[in-house]
Amino acid sequence: MTITSTVRIHSTGHWCGRVLRAIAACVAVGCLAATSGEAAAPAAPHVVALVEAAAGPRLMPLDARTLEPRRGGWSRTIAKGAAAALSPSGARVAITARGDRVLLLDGTTGRVVRRIGEAGSEEQIYWLGGDGTAGTRPELLVGVTFGCWSLGCGNEYTIVGSGGSSGYEGEPETVAALREGLAFAYVPTKVYVYGPDYGLGNDIDIELPRMPTSAPFQLVADVAHSRLFAVSSAGMVAEIDRFGDLRRKPRVRYHRVALNGRPFAATWAGAGKLALWGKDGLGTIDTRTWSTQAIAPGVTGAVATPFGLATWTADPADGLTVYRPDGRRRLRVLAGKRIHTTVAVGGYLYADVADDRYSVDLRTGKVTGPLSRDARILAPDLVAIP
Repeated sequence: MTITSTVRIHSTGHWCGRVLRAIAACVAVGCLAATSGEAAAPAAPHVVALVEAAAGPRLMPLDARTLEPRRGGWSRTIAKGAAAALSPSGARVAITARGDRVLLLDGTTGRVVRRIGEAGSEEQIYWLGGDGTAGTRPELLVGVTFGCWSLGCGNEYTIVGSGGSSGYEGEPETVAALREGLAFAYVPTKVYVYGPDYGLGNDIDIELPRMPTSAPFQLVADVAHSRLFAVSSAGMVAEIDRFGDLRRKPRVRYHRVALNGRPFAATWAGAGKLALWGKDGLGTIDTRTWSTQAIAPGVTGAVATPFGLATWTADPADGLTVYRPDGRRRLRVLAGKRIHTTVAVGGYLYADVADDRYSVDLRTGKVTGPLSRDARILAPDLVAIP
């Protein structure tokens, strides 16, 4: 890996936009993320998906188990290439529209509940908190567009609706979503967090001078506890917290761990565990003791859910296995199917296998399929796993 310096290309902002951003905060729990209490799941759970049609892509709710259109459900044609994002609770959907606007839709009825101007031509939207519904705080959406300026090309970030933006040269190596903003890094020794609580430029730089500069690294967010981890395969983890506190800077603490220096992917598994996988298989780091645990060999992909870590290998015989954070196997399904990609939303996981798709009820292990792969299922960017 070649380490280069990163240059902030520009930063703009409007006074009224900053006032609006000052009241934007994040709530990251809901019916499609990790939930608390004893509230029952909806009788007929649904997902929101983009479905290809002759007249153009259509946004619509689908039955969560069968991926069939809901009886009496809504649908809305959107522009080809439009960006879409699901709120953390799944109650609302954001889509880009003509005139540099973002529309916020009610996920149950499809009704437009808010129109946000000065949104820019966002290529991607991260919904980091709030639904604008009763009992929640205002929405926080971060838009990302790739552009070029006099000093170079790179990603431009904006708080949707603020009218201001900040640009950075190049594209980040790793990105993680927090309630307090979007975290990203170009090199192991500096992390940026872009959000509403960080002054004129909407961002804060966090220096990590003790991180190894030449080893693969990843950012991992523990959304439920507002923590960020910068993990280096050279055996160093930077734990960062105290985000969004204007009285204090974020706190950084370093921890040595036993890792092998190889490329890896990572996610937050819950119960105090970071999950990592690569050529040596799947393992975890316990963030309470900073010990490591090997769980399974050959794992090539994984997705974190409130019901466990769903994993797969290159061997069709392994199918899909869901592990608890402590490494115990919770369920195994789809044996004999080679998993290509998965999406997890609430209590369901959708696995693409060759030309088919299967839904897996993560509560019971029940598999439904094969199903159509025509739909692109929206999943929340922010999922709080305790």
